[in-house]
Amino acid sequence: MSDGKLVLCTEAGEIILCETDGSFLAFIEDSPVSEGFVIECIVAFSRGFIVAGDGQIYAYEKADSEKSPFRLITEPLNVSIDSNALGGNMDHYITSMALSHSEDYIFFITKSNQLLKVDIPLYDGSD
Repeated sequence: MSDGKLVLCTEAGEIILCETDGSFLAFIEDSPVSEGFVIECIVAFSRGFIVAGDGQIYAYEKADSEKSPFRLITEPLNVSIDSNALGGNMDHYITSMALSHSEDYIFFITKSNQLLKVDIPLYDGSD
């Protein structure tokens, strides 16, 4: 992160904030801890970070609370993939992602080696 903190993710979907030396700071309360969701990748952006997994994206931004240092700013976004465009391959696990410089598009690589470009609403409340 830009403030020198580390964001770690577990297989269970928990997101943990740590100092750069690895010492624990906090659990992120809005972590996507749900049956079957596994966080596959994470990317930082100017106000927070984005995690992705099985066709879903969660975006978080820094909050002013010590107890809850980041808050979920989007409903879970589903990356819908046209299986016909993939030749019938429905393996849409997101394995890698990168954010555009302007932070309005996100690029994904799926487990089936498909490259996707998706608009992502990372609005900060201003016009």
